[in-house]
Amino acid sequence: MAEAGFAGCPDQLLLRRRRRVRNALRSTRHAAAIRLADLGVVVPTERSAEVALWVSDVNHHYELAVQVGAKVIRPPMDAPDGRLRYAWFTDPERHQIRLLKQLQQHTLEERFS
Repeated sequence: MAEAGFAGCPDQLLLRRRRRVRNALRSTRHAAAIRLADLGVVVPTERSAEVALWVSDVNHHYELAVQVGAKVIRPPMDAPDGRLRYAWFTDPERHQIRLLKQLQQHTLEERFS
């Protein structure tokens, strides 16, 4: 019976470690949500999905979405590094939709220089 009590100790340590990891993940998710909010990403209060669509013309598809009632998060714009053009909006069910288009290809040397 003494061994049974000893065997419980590692379980308690494991439970404490799991709690610490769970708490660390919660704080990491919270920090990530703050960073995303700073970028203009809408954090929904209920379950939703985000869809990224690669399109040939971001402006055209964005205008079509707005015409049928999409709520604008970010109008079409170029990424600061010039590689992408993108726009964000939500559909009537509050799912985030991101339209993306690659503007130019970069070689590995260009990316890391």
